[in-house]
Parts: sequence; structure tokens; C-alpha cells
Amino acid sequence: MEKNLRALRGLRYPETQTQMKIFLGMCGVYRRFGADFAKKAKPLTALTSTKLPKKLAPASGREPDAFEILRGRLLDASILALPKRHGHNIVDVDASYEQLGCCLQQQQSDGKYHPIGYFSRALLPAEKNYFATQIEALGVVWAVTYLRSYLEGAEFVVRCDHRALLSFLTSMSPNAGINRWRLRLSENNYEVRHKPGKDHKVADALSRLPTEGLDILPLDEDIPVLAIETRASDAVKEALPEEAPIGAVSARDIILGQAEDAFCQARLKELDALSPPDTTWSRQAFFFREKNGLLCRRSMYGRETQVVIPEALKKRLLIHQHQSVLAGHPGSRRMYNTLRRYVYWPTMAVDVYKHVEQCPACAKNRLSERNHTTVMQLFTADDPFSGLAMDLMGPLPTSKRGRKHVLVMRDRFTKLTRPIPLREATALTVASAFIDT
Repeated sequence: MEKNLRALRGLRYPETQTQMKIFLGMCGVYRRFGADFAKKAKPLTALTSTKLPKKLAPASGREPDAFEILRGRLLDASILALPKRHGHNIVDVDASYEQLGCCLQQQQSDGKYHPIGYFSRALLPAEKNYFATQIEALGVVWAVTYLRSYLEGAEFVVRCDHRALLSFLTSMSPNAGINRWRLRLSENNYEVRHKPGKDHKVADALSRLPTEGLDILPLDEDIPVLAIETRASDAVKEALPEEAPIGAVSARDIILGQAEDAFCQARLKELDALSPPDTTWSRQAFFFREKNGLLCRRSMYGRETQVVIPEALKKRLLIHQHQSVLAGHPGSRRMYNTLRRYVYWPTMAVDVYKHVEQCPACAKNRLSERNHTTVMQLFTADDPFSGLAMDLMGPLPTSKRGRKHVLVMRDRFTKLTRPIPLREATALTVASAFIDT
């Protein structure tokens, strides 16, 4: 429980009127849980007068005592509560350019939300260069990750005073780091809500008031995932048919299929007739029989062992390797390169490319990509020198005068062409050549 109060115990006495107002605002949120708040806060409230300088003088007299009393009230048992498994949680998060702050609240049996703990973290030097929305998003990711032991498996609400986060954390971004944060948050069942800054006083104080002993550990970028491996080599496992996944092929299925396949039977007869294999004869040297009777082949591309797939099981294997949930509809080349490491049949390349080409889902994706293309517009030239076309050639072999680029300009109406040799292909040299010409 002590770690939940570390951020509040480390608060230093405010140094400016703004910090004092923030501290009083945080204490005022929970004034309903104690009596005589205004009386105890009076010495500190007097320091916020507009007649006084904005930078406060060193604490003296009753001010330090009032500060300790109000801070101690926030740590009192009448305000704090112990976490419960089935209580509804609210995480108030705020961020500044110096530190992050959050407060975890949980609904108690009286229907009111009591704080479970107060938490703060200092920004690392690199994080201080983030733009405002990115810092606010960092605060949400840090708070949810830090409070994972309280929030995992439960529905909760994240409240912030930055309205842009409502869509920032739920839509794709060109920033790879932000997309990793989205993936990190996707394991939680949460909702982001906007709370106006004037009402967001607790998290605002935790992110702005000077605090000692702040956590400076970097945010863990590792994303917990469930890794499931599926590959064509699963076909060589000796699993019972009822144990094989839907669409997969077991070793028993392959052996039974090879017994009825003409190509496999021909290879097995060759192995029985010519033994041991002659290394100068490629076909017989490549094929061999396992102890369980499974016909296999030595790959031409490496040392992998390829299982020979009979004609009756080709379609089933192709569907499993392309259209199953874990396959992800790979392209023709990727699917073929994966299959040829573990399985073989004579027309495998043609069958793989044909199967991918005829896949309805892949065809729809290709069609949707085509709909986004825009027809190129042509701008006709009606008069001489009304339109010029330019392009750069090079770098070419350096000439005696040190020129290795050629700027080609052409009038689109008269077709008059002018090549200009250049030493460098920069914006300045191109612009100068265009103006001088």
C-alpha cells in the first residue's frame, strides 16, 4: 500500500501561486470526506491573493503546518480505500512536460468513488521532445501498464483532459511507437472519456506539482502476445486423424493417400527395383522411404526433407496453408517458398500460384486496391513554351569538366529538347540551369 502513496508523500511545498492553486484544487476534490476544509486551508488560500507576488516566499509560520495537514488528509483512511476485485475502476490521467500523474479510483459499497492510490512518473529526456498529444498518450499507456495488477480482466474508464486522445488511441497512426502503444492497450477492456481540465484536478496536481523520488524507469515496449506456430512441416507429425487440425494433414492420411497415388507408387517401385540409389541418377537419389513407409524427398534447395503429397490431399493442404485463420492469405511467392521446404508434388509451383490467384478474399482485396487509384490526367500544350517537361539523368561517368548529371528540358508543344550538363543534381543547380536557359 505504501507504493500507492509514494507520489503524494513526495510532494514538495509549492513554490508559485499556480502550484498552490493546483494543490488546493486537488485537496478540494475530497473535501466532502472531512470537516472544516476551508478553515484548515485558509493560510494557504491567502497566499493565492492577486496582491501578492506570483512566486511564493519560503514557507514559514502556519503555512507548512496547513500543507502537511491537507496532504495528510488525502492519505487518511476515511478517503483511501482498499482495492476490491469486482469494483468499477476509474483512472484519471494527466501529463505535463516534466512528469506524468494518475489516480486510481474505485467504486465502494457506499456508491462513491474513493482513491486507491496516487502515482507519478518523471519524463525521460527523450520523452520531453514528444508533442503534446503524444505525451498525453504516453501518460495513459504508463498508467494502464503500471496499474495492470488492479485493472487486468476488468472493465475500467480512463479520463483525461485532452480531447484528442479519444481518437488518437483508437485509430491507426503513421508513428510506429504510437501503434505499439495501441497494441499494448488492446488487451484491456477500457473506454477513454474526456474530462474538462477545470474538473480534472487530482491528476493535474500529480503531473505538475514538484515531487521528490519520482519513478524514472522507462516504459516497457515489449508487447505480450500469444504465439502459435503453424507450418507445412506439421504434415510429417504422426497424429491421429481426429487429432489433426481442420484442413491439416496427418502422417497417416499421407501414407494412405500415397498408397493410391500413381506418382507415389511409381517412385516406390523404382526404390524397390533399384537399391541402393545411384547418386548419378537424380530422381532415385532424391526420393527415399521413411521407416513408417512415408515417401519423402531430399530438397534440391537445401538439406530439408520434403514429404511427397498425393494428388488427393493437395487441395486440402493448399486451403490449410492459405485460407486458415492463422495463415493470413500469404502471396504466391511466400506461400510457395514456405511449402517447398517441407512438402513436394510435381506441379506444386503451378498449383500454388493458381490457388492464390483464384482465392475470393485475395481477389476482393486486389479489387479494392484498384478502386483507390486515380486516372492520370494529361495537360495538353496549346502554344510553344506553354509547358515544359524536365528530368534528370545520372549519375553518369564524370566528364573532363567534372560533370556527371544531365538535365533534360523539352518543350511539350514544339518538342524542342535541350540537355544541360551539371556537376551536382541539387535544387539550386537545377533551378539555376532552368533560369539561365
